[in-house]
Amino acid sequence: MWAEGLLARKNLAPFRISAGVFYSYHLPGSQSGETTYPSDIINTRLIIEHILDEKRGFGYNLELVGFHGLTWRADGHQVTTGGRNGFNTFGGQPTLQYRLGDHWVGAAGGAVYRCRTEYSGSDLSQLLHLLLLGEKWNSDYAIGL
Repeated sequence: MWAEGLLARKNLAPFRISAGVFYSYHLPGSQSGETTYPSDIINTRLIIEHILDEKRGFGYNLELVGFHGLTWRADGHQVTTGGRNGFNTFGGQPTLQYRLGDHWVGAAGGAVYRCRTEYSGSDLSQLLHLLLLGEKWNSDYAIGL
């Protein structure tokens, strides 16, 4: 995939608010010698962090995520594999974070995702448990989610 997007972040101590919208162009693939064209994807997210102890980097956050499979592709090819009729997945992820030293921060949380797949007509729910480790850049914390 090739992805591009817009990110925004606002620090309103003790809160940090981040948002992003990403468009992912799905590269063609192949299956049984035939070229396949999966749908392109739009990913949206909103993260609200509340830092309770700035010195220790202790806080919590809530991330709201949308993951949307499109019914078309930017290159004009017809979607031939996967969610041909599109799909929408929405999730929420509460997380606790704590600074583990001068350059590392850890986070743990769980994520609940609700997926409505139009092509199958079914709802899927899943709960993911996460343990994350990220590197600190300057005075902000970067945690890969």
